Amino acid sequence: MASTFEEKLPLKTNQELEKYLKNQRFYREEVIEAINTELKNRGLYDLKKEPSTKPAQELSHQKEAQGEFESKIHMPKSIHTAAMCLYISAVLGIINPIIIQRTHQINYSHTLLLLAAILFSSVLTSFFAYQISIGKNWARIIILILFTISLPPTLFFIPESLDQSIVIGLMLIAQPTIQLYSIILLFNKTSNDWYQYSNEEIN
Repeated sequence: MASTFEEKLPLKTNQELEKYLKNQRFYREEVIEAINTELKNRGLYDLKKEPSTKPAQELSHQKEAQGEFESKIHMPKSIHTAAMCLYISAVLGIINPIIIQRTHQINYSHTLLLLAAILFSSVLTSFFAYQISIGKNWARIIILILFTISLPPTLFFIPESLDQSIVIGLMLIAQPTIQLYSIILLFNKTSNDWYQYSNEEIN
């Protein structure tokens, strides 16, 4: 039977537990209470005592405990919001060409390649939004790279779109604006701190 989180706490060193306490804003209340109890049981605040060490054969158990411990980390609201913004952006990328064509009777045959690129980009955006929503750091980096690459051609088409219709121009502007907002949320201090501590390995 798999051990509970509390049963795995003794496998961690004093330094590891203290480090989690220093960053306790990222963890649930029950996690902090369990850590405090464990440190109290060890008499950590007796300065004469040295941090405990574990035999080499227990290192593998520490690795097993890592996943359960990290699952109790709070994901900041900024990351959830960023993922939701990316989903909205992906949906806009799919429905905007359809709505614009039907309401303004615009012939997109000469821009078929552009439309295909928009649809493909929307699918990719949805995929990376999901990865971000489950805490994958690499996904936010790829989103930043893709946004940087796609922004120049998008800006190029905005003036032409505004000439055709204010509505079309505004709809084209909305998608990169939402993406930019999500990137700001993903790379603010709160999100950066969370990614740093949630992706640390237990040695």
